[in-house]
Amino acid sequence: MNYDNEHVARWLVDAARGALSPEDERLLKGWMEESEERRAIYRRVMRENEIGKRYALWARLDEERALREVSRRVEGRRLWRMTRRWLPYAAAALAAACVTLWASSGGDGARAGEELARRYPELVLGNGERVVLAGDEASRRQLEDAGVTLQDSLLSYRATDGATRGGENSLVIPHGTTFRVALPDGTRVHLNAGSSLRYPVAFAAAGRRVALEGEGYFEVKADEGRPFVVETARQAVTVLGTVFNVRDYADEERTVTTLCSGSVAVALAGEEERYTLLPGEQLVSRAGEGVEVREVDATIATAWTGDYFYFHDNTLEEIFMELQRWFSAEVMFVNEARRDYTFSGKFSRYKELDTILDVMRKAGIRVEREGEVIRIE
Repeated sequence: MNYDNEHVARWLVDAARGALSPEDERLLKGWMEESEERRAIYRRVMRENEIGKRYALWARLDEERALREVSRRVEGRRLWRMTRRWLPYAAAALAAACVTLWASSGGDGARAGEELARRYPELVLGNGERVVLAGDEASRRQLEDAGVTLQDSLLSYRATDGATRGGENSLVIPHGTTFRVALPDGTRVHLNAGSSLRYPVAFAAAGRRVALEGEGYFEVKADEGRPFVVETARQAVTVLGTVFNVRDYADEERTVTTLCSGSVAVALAGEEERYTLLPGEQLVSRAGEGVEVREVDATIATAWTGDYFYFHDNTLEEIFMELQRWFSAEVMFVNEARRDYTFSGKFSRYKELDTILDVMRKAGIRVEREGEVIRIE
C-alpha cells in the first residue's frame, strides 16, 4: 500500500499527542508493519524518555529542516508541504526521528554502535559476527553473504545454502520491539521483546531443536519424521506440526506454554513426566508450586503478536514486568503488598505509557511516574 507522507506525519504527530483516532491508529499500524525501519521511526518519536533527554537539542533544530529529514527517513523523498497550524507539534514530536546516532552518542562511534544494537534486533552468526538488523544496505550485504534475507521485517534462510553453512545463529530482540524469523525448515517464529532464539542454520535429519529465552510464538512446519523441540531453561516442548506460544523469561518465576492448535508434549527440567496439551490448554509451572494445566482463551496469551498488551487478572508484578520490558522503564514497588493485586485490561502497544498508567489509576491503582521510574504505592 502506498502511503502519503503528509498523512504519515499527521498520524505520528497525533499519536505523540495522544489524539490518534481509531481509524488513523489502524492505518499507522499498517504503515509500521511494512518494515522494521518504520517501526524504529515510530519508537523514536514515541519513546518519552528519549524525548525528555534530547529536548534541548531538538529545540535548537530548525523546524522545517527537521521535518525534511523525517520525510526522507519515512519514504526517502522530499518534504511535503505542511500547514503552519500543526508544524510546531510536528517538530516537537518528530524531531526524535531525525536526531542521528552521533547526537545520542556524543560523536563516539563505538557508543553509536551500541546504541544501534539496543534499538534493533541483532543476528549473531555462527562465526561470531554480529549483524544489527536496521534494514540498511550494509546489514543487507552481511545477511546476503550469510545466506539470509530480510524483507518486510521477516528474517528468512535460503534452504539451498543451509546444508553447506552449518553452525548456529542467535536472534536477539531488544526491549520495545518484536521480530519474526522463518527457520530453515519453514517454521515461523515471532519473538517478543527481550527474547532470544538460538537455532541451527540446517536442522539435523533426526530432529529439529531450538533454544528460547523469553517468549516466542511458533508456527511449526509439519514433519512427522523430525520432531520440533523448543528448549528453555526450565522446560522442553516437543511437537510435530502445530501452533503454540512459549513464555520463559529468566526474571519471571513461572513458565507458560499455550497451545493454539495441534498437540504438544511439555517436559519440565529435571522431571521425567511429560504433559500433553490439547488446543486451548495452557501449562503453567512455578518453582516450588507444581504444575497447573488449564483451559484458556489462547488469544489472550498470544495478543502480543498482534501488538497488544492483554491482561486478564494478572498480578501487578506480572503487568509491570511486561511494561518494563516494552518501555524500558524502571519499576519500584514502594508497597510490596501491591505486587499481588490483580488488574485486567487490553491496550495497544502503540499507546503511550502514561495513557496506560492513567487507566490503571482510574481503576484505583496508586502509580506515579517520574521520568523513567514507575512507582507503585
